[in-house]
Amino acid sequence: FGIDKYEKDWAVLIKDVVVPRSRGIMELLIEGDVMKEGRSMEAQMWHVAAAAVSAGWGVRILGKMEPGIKGAEITPPPPHSQLKFKGTDLNQISPFPTGYSADVVLRQGWPPVLSKVPVGYCGTGCRVGMILPWEFGNLPQSWIEPLVKNVDIVYGPSEYNRKVFTDSGIMEEQTGVLQPGIDCESIHANISKMNKGKKKGDVVTFIFSGSFLPGKGVDIILEEWKLAFCNSKTARLIIHTTYEQGYTAKEQEYLQQIIADCSTTITWKKNAWMSPQNHGTMLHNGDIYLAPFRSEAFGLSIVEAMEIGLRVIATVGGTAADDYMIVSVNKTATSSTTATSMIYPVVSTNIRCNHIPCRGQKLCIFPPCRDGLCSCEPLVSYPTWFEVNRADFRKQMERAEHDVLQERQAGRKKEEDLVNKEGGHQIPLPLPSSRFCWKKLEKVYVNTLHSLARSKVLRELETFESLNDMTKLQQKKYHRIEIGMSCMKLLVLTAVLYFIFHRSRKFNWADNWGGGVPYSILHSVAKKDNDAV
Repeated sequence: FGIDKYEKDWAVLIKDVVVPRSRGIMELLIEGDVMKEGRSMEAQMWHVAAAAVSAGWGVRILGKMEPGIKGAEITPPPPHSQLKFKGTDLNQISPFPTGYSADVVLRQGWPPVLSKVPVGYCGTGCRVGMILPWEFGNLPQSWIEPLVKNVDIVYGPSEYNRKVFTDSGIMEEQTGVLQPGIDCESIHANISKMNKGKKKGDVVTFIFSGSFLPGKGVDIILEEWKLAFCNSKTARLIIHTTYEQGYTAKEQEYLQQIIADCSTTITWKKNAWMSPQNHGTMLHNGDIYLAPFRSEAFGLSIVEAMEIGLRVIATVGGTAADDYMIVSVNKTATSSTTATSMIYPVVSTNIRCNHIPCRGQKLCIFPPCRDGLCSCEPLVSYPTWFEVNRADFRKQMERAEHDVLQERQAGRKKEEDLVNKEGGHQIPLPLPSSRFCWKKLEKVYVNTLHSLARSKVLRELETFESLNDMTKLQQKKYHRIEIGMSCMKLLVLTAVLYFIFHRSRKFNWADNWGGGVPYSILHSVAKKDNDAV
């Protein structure tokens, strides 16, 4: 043991499980695209990769990378047919250079790849993490077993996500939180360039930016706006949507009618894709950001609006926004300029989702999607989301508008509450959003990678599974041989007994009955007697 093909004996295997191997450089493998200007998870993975390289890790990307990171290598992903949503291993033949082995494999993507990471490049000393945003209370039933068996730690972007994992049946020690981030440097640079200030007499601008979905609460915004500000002279609403899905044709017609009825105060930027810079400019021109969402995994647009300096009205009460919304007590319209004075939480109730995309215990958001309809999967329990208190939401809108007007009447501008430092824009009292800046998350990401690498194995290891299966197979074969041998012995014994009994019946018992006279003689004598008679 310990050399050549016996190098991985039991002692080494056990040591690898208890204490991950220590090398001069740790290796991180990211499965999924790494795009700095991509979607939230793709951008997050780019910054995770950059942080790992800066910390001295070796980084390899199984996917695309844009822009490139010096020190990070790219390996083209396997064919799509081998990248399975559920089922077989990702790729039994390693696509990496000979001898490559990762210390940490981090996965992200939609739909999630739930198959095992091949032991060829992620063995007993390797740990597997997955980032999995979710916003409907319970995970799909079919995900639980592969997540528990194939992943060491499942990370959500918020504490709400972590609770979803445990409520769905995943052990707490197998869950974690790894937040996404925002580009605070670009945000502050753009603010500095614009140098904009609202003057006394300007209208108060409310903004919503996101998808036209029931989960985002667009209907809540429009219905409550109609009640409070439809014909206002001091307020306007900008609705910026990227795509529409989930509302029925009748519901869309109803919401469009509200927009038409309040056309003097509502502007709808429909299906408008914006560059990050243009989106930042739009937000910066606003005063109050609205987010009465029903379902949200994190809420990056809310955090971005908060960092820009907008007052934020968002759903709290067990939601993802609890991570950054500060719930202030006895908030008044004349509160001082502090972090809490910019935040307006709206209480909500966690309820069963009974609207598209929910259908009984099923959720219909899975590919393939056609004509606005997606495939459905049953969840561990009924899908849930949050419903805000409408009166509280309307009250917070009115209060936020009042605060903005009071601030202007006092002769202050939003930028006067900010200070310039080395050309950037900073808030004297840091907002909760500041801890989600990429720069501050860099250390968090590196610490998380080290923690994952040093954690104990929680997934099922293929090495031990294979050995266990082989042992069971050998035991079955041994039992079959034992049974076969017993059957053979029984057959032989039966044949011997039959032979003995048969011969004894044919000869011995007749001889004994005839008093020692052969049976043939007795038969002939009896025949003669019969003839005589």
